[in-house]
Amino acid sequence: MTRKILFATTNVGKIERMKRLNRDLGVGFVTLKDLPYEIVEPDENGADMVDNAAIKAKYYWEKLNLKMPVIAEYQGTYFIGVEEVDNPYKDVKKPVVEKYGNANPENLVQYYSDLAKKYGGIVPEVWDYGFAIFDGENLTSGKAVADNVRIVETPMYPAAPGFPFSCICQHKIVEEWKYYSQITTTELEDNFEPPIKKVLQNLLVRYFDL
Repeated sequence: MTRKILFATTNVGKIERMKRLNRDLGVGFVTLKDLPYEIVEPDENGADMVDNAAIKAKYYWEKLNLKMPVIAEYQGTYFIGVEEVDNPYKDVKKPVVEKYGNANPENLVQYYSDLAKKYGGIVPEVWDYGFAIFDGENLTSGKAVADNVRIVETPMYPAAPGFPFSCICQHKIVEEWKYYSQITTTELEDNFEPPIKKVLQNLLVRYFDL
């Protein structure tokens, strides 16, 4: 039996991570990059990350010419020790667009490195992930949280493909803080990604009855 699902993203970093974390499940992933047509992004105005992931999954399923189940991811962040006005939570792009007019990678890095500088150069944070699968009838969702993360004011280039924040985002690997862009795949799998992998695999196992 062929198990295939559309991962609703064009982000090369997220695509690589999704395939890598679920390589042992035998699920085939198609992405928006593989479609012969373009789908305009939806408005993501849900109450939280899981809600936004569900909105994305339903939207892209409805827009597909050839129907297949859709899995969507939505990621937000919560900064610790900052004023509420400086906490983007589920929309990290919004304050960047308000300040610069668009949220391209350069503007994202500039805005959040300036934010880190405002609070002394380092701001602890928590990454919040929402995931959802939709097939036209059934909705399956879950969430994951990754801590031991912080943003810093000094970028370390180049950024990892698909993750502009990686040049100002550091993760604690054992007892050492390392830029995301410099962390090896093995270090990510062992220290940062286990909560994400657990949720993703649980969703796919439940949906496909693996």
